[in-house]
Amino acid sequence: MLDLNEIPIAEGTRKTYLSALAKLDEWLKGRPVNDENLAGYLPYLFDRGKSPVCGNTTIAAARWGCDSEDEDDPRGKLCRRALKNFRRQAIGRGRGQVTGLTFEDVEKLVSHATGERTLAGYRDAVIYSTIGFEGVRYG
Repeated sequence: MLDLNEIPIAEGTRKTYLSALAKLDEWLKGRPVNDENLAGYLPYLFDRGKSPVCGNTTIAAARWGCDSEDEDDPRGKLCRRALKNFRRQAIGRGRGQVTGLTFEDVEKLVSHATGERTLAGYRDAVIYSTIGFEGVRYG
């Protein structure tokens, strides 16, 4: 039977949204997900060198999270304005990876991938281990 309450979403998108929501929740420190707080989170991302894609993903994740909980859409005028400014002022940042990986970054990626205990996770760990050192910056 078709579940009309389920919000269909690809598994990779779901993982991305959950990660974005965890980071947002950490920053919110118990405050609600609303227009004002989302608009305040975007400058935080901007100041850390994140790309506009990161801002878009966070806003989409917040909308998905609220929709999943049957709450109102948190996006409003402040959020839309902040996102427009983020996009305009972050032109040229690319997709968000400002610097190369460190050895610690590669170790975290491998640890996370193997922690999933799936074939895809083990495959990813091998890929990170093999090619990760090519992109590692020294110093």
